[in-house]
Amino acid sequence: MIRASISLQFQSEHIASQALLAIEPDNTPLPEGLEIRCDTDTAVLHIEIETSRSIESLMATMEDILSAIDLYLRATSVVRR
Repeated sequence: MIRASISLQFQSEHIASQALLAIEPDNTPLPEGLEIRCDTDTAVLHIEIETSRSIESLMATMEDILSAIDLYLRATSVVRR
């Protein structure tokens, strides 16, 4: 089993919660052998990925999640302008 944890500090609890919502659609349905757990603690988004698949699969999953968060952050910064 391969496991990776990511913790991202945001400027506010609201932004962390919205970032969590931005990645939730990507979390289901998951391929067999892949688990993703996410939660927020104040302004921190915690993501834990566990897989029995390959390291490449883990890296691709991490990239997908971080790309979705990046897209959310860029989209909201454009809307705020």
